[in-house]
Amino acid sequence: MCNILKAKHKSSMKLFFLSLWGFLILSACSTKQTNYTELDLAVSKRDFTKLIELTNSRDKNISDQAYRALYNTSGNVDVLLNRVLNNPSKLGFFSLRGQPLKDAHLASIIADYPQMNPVYKPDVIITLGEKADWTTHLWLLENWVKSSDPEQEKAFAYAISRSSLTYEIPDSLLKTWVQKTTAVVNNLLITNYLYGAYRSRKIIYKPEYSAQLFHFLETNYEQLSTLNKQYLIQILSKVQSQELLTWMNDLNFPSLEVNVQVEMIRALGRYVESEEYAQLCVSFLSTRNNLALQTYFETLAPKLNGETFKKSIKDVQDYYEDEYHPIRLSARLYDASASKSFTSNDLKTVLISKPYSLNQALKLAENSLTADKILLVISDNWDSVAIASKLSAAEYAVSLIGELSQKNQKTYYPFLRKLLSSKDRGILIGSVSILESEALRNAISMDEFVTHLLNLDIEQDIEVFQTYIPIFKKLGGESSTNFFAELSKSSNPTLQKALVSVDITPEVEASSVLLAIPNRSRLSDLGAHPILTLLTNKGEITIELDAERNPTTVWLIDSLSNSGKFDNVPFHRVIGNFVMQGGDFETRNGYGGGSTIIPTEGSDLEFERGTIGMASAGTDTESAQYFIMHQWHPHLNGRYTRFGKVLSGLEVVDQIIVGDMVLKAGVHPKQ
Repeated sequence: MCNILKAKHKSSMKLFFLSLWGFLILSACSTKQTNYTELDLAVSKRDFTKLIELTNSRDKNISDQAYRALYNTSGNVDVLLNRVLNNPSKLGFFSLRGQPLKDAHLASIIADYPQMNPVYKPDVIITLGEKADWTTHLWLLENWVKSSDPEQEKAFAYAISRSSLTYEIPDSLLKTWVQKTTAVVNNLLITNYLYGAYRSRKIIYKPEYSAQLFHFLETNYEQLSTLNKQYLIQILSKVQSQELLTWMNDLNFPSLEVNVQVEMIRALGRYVESEEYAQLCVSFLSTRNNLALQTYFETLAPKLNGETFKKSIKDVQDYYEDEYHPIRLSARLYDASASKSFTSNDLKTVLISKPYSLNQALKLAENSLTADKILLVISDNWDSVAIASKLSAAEYAVSLIGELSQKNQKTYYPFLRKLLSSKDRGILIGSVSILESEALRNAISMDEFVTHLLNLDIEQDIEVFQTYIPIFKKLGGESSTNFFAELSKSSNPTLQKALVSVDITPEVEASSVLLAIPNRSRLSDLGAHPILTLLTNKGEITIELDAERNPTTVWLIDSLSNSGKFDNVPFHRVIGNFVMQGGDFETRNGYGGGSTIIPTEGSDLEFERGTIGMASAGTDTESAQYFIMHQWHPHLNGRYTRFGKVLSGLEVVDQIIVGDMVLKAGVHPKQ
C-alpha cells in the first residue's frame, strides 16, 4: 500500500512539475508574443521613444530589431547617442548611421573612442566615415596612419573611401594610400581602399600612380576578386592608362566574368578612338552575354568601318531570332543598311507589343522617319500603347514636340493635354518637361492641371508630387501659390519632406505614420529563412529570405508571390554591375506597386552581390518592387531593406536584361 502511495505521490509530483514547466514555457511564449506586438506597433508608428525602450529588452532578437528600426526612425538624437555610448553595441552604432549627426555628435563619438572596447572600434570608424565632416575626415586620416590593428585598418580604409567622396585625401598621404592598397592581396582590404576611387566622379588616384596600380592589376589578376578587378579597371580608365587599353586587347573577352566585361565596356567609353579602341570594340561584340551586350550598345557608339566590325554586327543580329529583340535592334543602329529600313509599322508594333524594345526602336526610327511621322505613330496609337511603354513614349514625344516650330507645336497641344490629364503616375512623371517649356506650357490651363494633381492620392502617387513640387516652386505665380497652399494642409510626412526641400513650411504637423504590421502566425509557419523562387524566362533564381531581420517585408513578399502578383511580371530596370529591378505588377514601368505600404527595415547586413532589397521612393514607401544586386554597393546599407540573398541562379541574374520575365514566383519554408 505504501509503495502504491509512494508511486502515486511520485506520479503527482511529476505531473505537477510537468504542468509547471508547461506553464513557464507558455508564459515565456506569451511574453515574447506580447513583446513582438509592442515591437511591431512601435515600428508601424515609428515610435522613437518606444523603440529606445525596447532596446533594453531581455529578448536579444527584439532588442536587435529595435536598434535596426531606429536607423530609419526620427527622434531625439542625443537620447540615442547617449544610449549607444553608455551601452555600446554593433547595432547601436549602426542605428546612429541613419540619424542626422551634427558636429557635436561626431565630436562626442571621437572623444569616447580612446577608451572604447576595441571590439566596437571598427563600427565607430565606419559610422564616422559615413557621417564625416571635414574635421572628422582629418581625424580618420590621422588615426588610419597610426593604426596597426588589421580589423581597424579595414574599417579605416572603408571609412576614408566614403569620406573621400566629399573631401580630398591630401597629396602627402596619397602615396601611403596607394602603397597600402597594393601591399598585399587581401581582397576585402583592397576593396575598402578602392571603393571611394571607384565611386567618385573625380580622380582620387593621381596619374603618377597609374603605373603602380596597373602593375598590381596585371601581376595579381588571378588572385584578385571580381570586384577588385572591376575597381582597378575603372580607376585606371579615369587616368587614361594606355597600358590598360593594350592589356584589355590581349584578353579573351568572352571568357571573362560578366561583371568584368561590363566594367571594361564602360571603361572603354572613356577613351578616344584609336586603332586599339577599334579592335576592342570588335572584340567586345564577341560576347554572348545579354547584359554585357546591352551595356555595350548603351555605352559605346563606335562609328567604325571595316569588314570585321560589320561581320560582328551581323553576327549579333543573327544570334537573336526575334526581329524586335532590344539587342538586335541596338545592333541595327550600327548597320547602315539595316538602320534605314525601320518603318512606321515597325514602330507601331514595338509601341503596342514590345515595350522593352522601345528605346532602341525610337533610335532606329530617328534614322528613317521624320519627327512628324514618329509623333503621329505615338499620338494616333496612344490608347493602344502598352502601359509599360507609355512612360518612355511620353518622354520621347514631349521632347520631339519641344523641338518643333511654335506653329507645329500647336498641332500637338491636344495630345499634350491628354498626357497631363492622365492618372497614370508614370505618364505624369514622363511629361514633366511640358511645364519646363514656356511654349509647351501654353497647351494647358495651369489651374486645371493643379486641380488634377490635387485630386491624386498623395500616398500612392507621392513620386508625382516629388517630381512636380520643384517645378512649381521655380514657376511661381498664382497657380503655384494655390498648389502649395493645398499641399501644405497635408500631414503626410513624405510630402512634407518634399515641401521643406523647396522651403515651403507645412501648415500642420506631420501625422504619425501607421505602416503595415506583419502576420506573425504566417511568419511562424514560414520559419526564419523561407525560400523565394523566381522562375524566369532565362532560368530559375532561388533566394533565401531573412524573416528575423525583415518580418514585414518577408510577410508581404510571401503574400504577393503566392497570390500570383509577381507572375508574368518583367524586370523593368537593369543597370549592369548595379541592380536588376522587378515586381511592378501594376504598371510594369517602375512607377507602380501594391496598395500595402510597409516600413523600411534597415539591415545591418551589406548589399553585396546576389542580395535582394526593396525599391523605395524614400523611407517607408516600399510596397512591391524589389531588386537584386549585381555587385557590392554599401551606400545602400541601412537606407534600403535587404531581405535575402541568392542561393542559386546568379548566372541567371547575370543574363537578365530589361523586359525579361518572372514567369512564376513562390515562397515556401526552407526544407
